[in-house]
Amino acid sequence: MVNFETNAPVTGSEEYAGKQLVFVDNIQRNSKGSTVSNMSEGEENSGVRFNKYKLGNQVKGFDGTAVDPNYNNTDWNIYRLTWIYFAKAEALIRKNGGTAPQEAVDLINSCKKESFF
Repeated sequence: MVNFETNAPVTGSEEYAGKQLVFVDNIQRNSKGSTVSNMSEGEENSGVRFNKYKLGNQVKGFDGTAVDPNYNNTDWNIYRLTWIYFAKAEALIRKNGGTAPQEAVDLINSCKKESFF
């Protein structure tokens, strides 16, 4: 990961102390070679993140933090329901070993209906 303002690498402070962080889309102890995946086993680089919007402030903070027009107010970002359905369907397929269960099929097919447009 790189700091977009300084173009310097973002380094870790725990498992990856002094090393550049590379975010991964799983929650496990990659540095230890663990395959256990649950919320209590994550490292500082673990977890899926929304990368579409740069997070930050649009309100001056009590500490004097200035408003930055390059940041989004995350209260107003809009995610399409179809994107959420596709993400859930993908999770169900992965949970089912790569085979689409009926619930995943129904989610995808519901996105094709006219009511979503």
